[in-house]
Amino acid sequence: MGRLLDRTLTLTVVGPLVVLVVLSVMAGYLAPSAAGRALALAAFVLFVTAAFAVPQAVLAVALVGAVATMRVPFFGGAMSYADLTMILGTLVALRFAPRRDDVELRRVLVAFAVYFGAIAVVVAANPSTDAVLEWLHRLVLVPGPLLVGVALVRTGAVDVALRAFVLVVGVVALGAVGFAVSSGGQPAYPFDINKNAAGLVMAFALVVTVAARHRLRWAPFLRHPVQGLLLAGLLATQSRGAALALALALVARAVLGASGGRGRQRAMAAGVVALVLMALVAVSVSERDLAPDASPGNAVATRAEVFGQALDLWREQPVLGAGVRYFTDPDLETSVAHNIVVNELGEAGVVGLAGVVLVLWVTWRAVRRSRSDLAMLGTMIFVVEVVAALLDVFWVAGRVGCAYVFIGMALAEARGHREPPASPARRYDARLDAGAA
Repeated sequence: MGRLLDRTLTLTVVGPLVVLVVLSVMAGYLAPSAAGRALALAAFVLFVTAAFAVPQAVLAVALVGAVATMRVPFFGGAMSYADLTMILGTLVALRFAPRRDDVELRRVLVAFAVYFGAIAVVVAANPSTDAVLEWLHRLVLVPGPLLVGVALVRTGAVDVALRAFVLVVGVVALGAVGFAVSSGGQPAYPFDINKNAAGLVMAFALVVTVAARHRLRWAPFLRHPVQGLLLAGLLATQSRGAALALALALVARAVLGASGGRGRQRAMAAGVVALVLMALVAVSVSERDLAPDASPGNAVATRAEVFGQALDLWREQPVLGAGVRYFTDPDLETSVAHNIVVNELGEAGVVGLAGVVLVLWVTWRAVRRSRSDLAMLGTMIFVVEVVAALLDVFWVAGRVGCAYVFIGMALAEARGHREPPASPARRYDARLDAGAA
């Protein structure tokens, strides 16, 4: 009876809306002068349809879309696909707003509200269009993704979303390997994605295959090759920050999650992988990187010069900084600092840095207190994100939102959650655990 009701609902509600989408697209072809409006109407109708009929799909796309940092052509290049999908996902996630008993989740949201208010003061002191837009943009980077992660748990779509994310990132990893091979070993920019951004999402995907493998429910013969592909893609990007962040996340898992014989075996394996990644990061430092001049390709000297410029601006205005996105001012002749501490001091002074530290500290305490089966996933993702933030730009589309979706999953208590039937992967792990004990 339930299936019949679902089919009836699909035919009577979803069917007409899909027909309307098709007609809108056809109108665009029949009336080229109104093609843009017709496509916009079609996209709006499609979103409304999905939001009510299959909200899980919109939420999952918000997570997977974090990989797509390319710019959307319809907004004059001012918005990325990652931001667009996250905004749409957040609108759907509002239906599953945090409940009163989501204590840790609420604490993180309150901490961000404090930071958001502090940045409002900074924007008021140093007003500009870029500053206001970036101030609003940060709503898309933290609270929105948190709500998306919670909604994925509440709608029971976590497993599907995690599998989709790993598979999509696997395609990006394959593109990175192909790029590296065809370019003779140059850093990979797969599908025009920045190498550091690509490396970081591969690190996230690897963490998922380690800390949430019980949700993926993939047998070892499938999971291990996927992990190998992701690791190869990460190395192809030559993103040292992402590799180091992944290594330290594995160390954190070994230290915080090891228990029993099987736990010690996993800790040793994680330690070996972490040491290998750290060694690769160390040997990748070239003579050009250590040269004293900031020549093109000299990452260390170039970043040191930008750090010095940011700190000089902070010394002039230590409390409120030089303003959000100060580096877009052509008169300053500088760029964004690839370090969350230095950049926050330059942009928002001591006020902004204190706000960021508050948000990160409350987030860390929340994931460590979580009773969810995804708590370790949230912990490892947090470590990856913070380490990468010390070595790269923090407030950018994709990376922050993606991390906070996973953290939102970890903070949402899945009441009524039932363990799935034992899959080959779970039976395999159970046999290993029994043997180790």
